[in-house]
Amino acid sequence: YFDLPEGAWPEGVHGRLEVTKVQEKEGKVAVLVKREVQGSGDDCPPGTARPSSGLGCVMTCSDKIAVWNAVGVQGALLSDVVEPLYISTITVGRKFCRPHSERALCCRVSGFSHGPHRAAHPVHLRTGVKLDESAYDGDDVGAVFETQCLWWAQGDDPEVIDGSTGTLVSGAPTGIARASLWALARDRHVPLCAATYREAKRTGRAGVYMAAREELLGKFLTGWIRGS
Repeated sequence: YFDLPEGAWPEGVHGRLEVTKVQEKEGKVAVLVKREVQGSGDDCPPGTARPSSGLGCVMTCSDKIAVWNAVGVQGALLSDVVEPLYISTITVGRKFCRPHSERALCCRVSGFSHGPHRAAHPVHLRTGVKLDESAYDGDDVGAVFETQCLWWAQGDDPEVIDGSTGTLVSGAPTGIARASLWALARDRHVPLCAATYREAKRTGRAGVYMAAREELLGKFLTGWIRGS
């Protein structure tokens, strides 16, 4: 770790991570499985399995970030009005391991390219002060004890979202719900010929984005949970 001048970031291609025999439960590469399914290796904790096992599914938070680092964070609808937008830096507050972070968040989609979309490798950093030095010791490795989260955009008041439902804590839809974003898109830029949300995502440059995403999930992130 080293200090850089303000506004400067380290550059360069990330090194290759060779995944070998893990030691003392550190550095695992695993997918989520149902609790009643046993792991595929003696060093995989309950609720997980090795990717090569054929068990489980791909759709963790790191999987989603890996998708963004390949096709951009703008999504399908905004692809009609902006070029692909990529994350430039990722800062981790606890349990940071640079090689594993790079593998999970971007390097496993290295080589992906489709039209204007290509694999991007943001700089991986950690905070100078650890956000949490505690450790969880229990059977439920996937336990989440705080389900509320915040989102906001410049000029707007923050919204408190219940992560277990996807709605506001009041039960109302959020400003980033699919219905809210679709209404905003129709008001701003979506062609009138697109009558539905699904149709709009398959039209014009949005269709190019969706084709890129399908190629990514088919070749690099197989096992992804497909939405409607």
